[in-house]
Amino acid sequence: MSSKKQKDGFTLVELLVVIAILAAIAAAAVSLLGGTSDKANEAVVRNDLAEIRKAIWQFRNDMGVPPHYLAELMQSPDLNDANGGWWWREAGDPSPAMYEFDPATGRGWNGPYLQMEFRSAADSTLREFRIRPDGIEESITSDWSAGNNIAALIGPGQETGAALIESLYELDFSNDVEIKLRFRGDRAYPPQPEKELGLGIKPPQD
Repeated sequence: MSSKKQKDGFTLVELLVVIAILAAIAAAAVSLLGGTSDKANEAVVRNDLAEIRKAIWQFRNDMGVPPHYLAELMQSPDLNDANGGWWWREAGDPSPAMYEFDPATGRGWNGPYLQMEFRSAADSTLREFRIRPDGIEESITSDWSAGNNIAALIGPGQETGAALIESLYELDFSNDVEIKLRFRGDRAYPPQPEKELGLGIKPPQD
């Protein structure tokens, strides 16, 4: 009469096979979740670009010209405003007559055109970039001590706890045909096509 020897536990080879299978499953799950997250972020960016474009057109209709920086969509040009007005512009630009909307002329700042999501403060400096008509990148940086603040939007995945925060959306005036609006969270240039949007507005000639 023969008897079968009962197997006790797993062999080393079997354990290695199980570990390899679990590792493959984990990698596939991470890849899937990462792809889903990327697609969600791209959807947020596309939606933001469309909303910003609409706001810029409303701004242009009221002011007669497009904004120099996106912050102008969210904070008043009035120098007595809590943010310090558009302190990055030269004195007298725009004129005080444009600080508020005048129904009689249909001109003047009638914002905010977008809801401000973040504002520079004593413990956080904010910077916004733009591309000038000559292709050179320049920026404005808030200075709390001088009363020069900046209102900004928050991009997907952007952290706001750092001492220096850079706006992820910017205007590009280097194209002769139209101003471009782009998301540059990774500071990549040229940006991905799905993260750029033409405004259909010709850049100012000055």
